[in-house]
Amino acid sequence: MSAFQPGKLAMLVVCNGMDASKLAALVESLKTDSKNAGAHKTRQLLWAAYGAIATTLGGVEGAVAGFLKYNEPAVEGEDGAASFEAFTKKQAHALGQGGLELMGRKLRPLEEPESKQWAVVFCEGDEAVDALDDIKNAEACVYVTATACYVGTRLKRRHCKNVSALKTQKDLEKFLEDVKPALQSVDWTGSKPAAMLPYNTLLAGPGFPAPLVAALPAGGGH
Repeated sequence: MSAFQPGKLAMLVVCNGMDASKLAALVESLKTDSKNAGAHKTRQLLWAAYGAIATTLGGVEGAVAGFLKYNEPAVEGEDGAASFEAFTKKQAHALGQGGLELMGRKLRPLEEPESKQWAVVFCEGDEAVDALDDIKNAEACVYVTATACYVGTRLKRRHCKNVSALKTQKDLEKFLEDVKPALQSVDWTGSKPAAMLPYNTLLAGPGFPAPLVAALPAGGGH
C-alpha cells in the first residue's frame, strides 16, 4: 500500500451483478483474509475498507452492478468512507452479457466457482485510482494477437474478429483493412467504434513470424 493520502480512492470493487447477500459474504471473507496481509498499515487499510464496503452493502438487495469505492479519510486515523456508484443498464449489460471483458482476478460467490457473477478488487498502491480512470476514460487501441483482433484499453476489451494465417505483410495489410467494419466500442459512456489510427494499432503477443514483425506496415506496431 502507498503512503496515506487524504481522501484518496484506496479500494475499488467492480461488480457485475452478484446478489448483494452473496457479495456481502464474499467481502466479509476478504476482510477476514486481510488479517494475513504483510504490513500493519496494509492490514489496517484492508480491514477498514472491506468493513466499510460490507456496511454499505447491508442496505442493498438484489443484484449489485456497479462500483463499490472506499476513500481514505480526510485526516489520518479517522474513518474512511465507502460509497456505491451503480452502472447504467447499458453498462451492466455490457459487462454481464454484452461482450465487454474486464481484466483482473474474478472473485466468485463463496462455494460457487462456476458462477457467471463476479467481483474484481483493485487496492494495491494506486490500482484503484488507475483502474477507475482506465475503465471510464482511457482511449482504446486496436490490437491483433495471433488468434484474434480486439479493441481495448489496459483493463477492458471487446473481441472483434478471429485471426488466422497472418504470415506476410500483405496478409496483415489486408486483415487491417477488412477488420475496420468489425471494430467495436469500449467507451464507458459512449458507443462510437474505435478508429484505427497511426499510433493505436499494434500486434500483441507471440505467434507472429519474425519477417512479418520486422516489416510492419505504416501504422502498425508490436
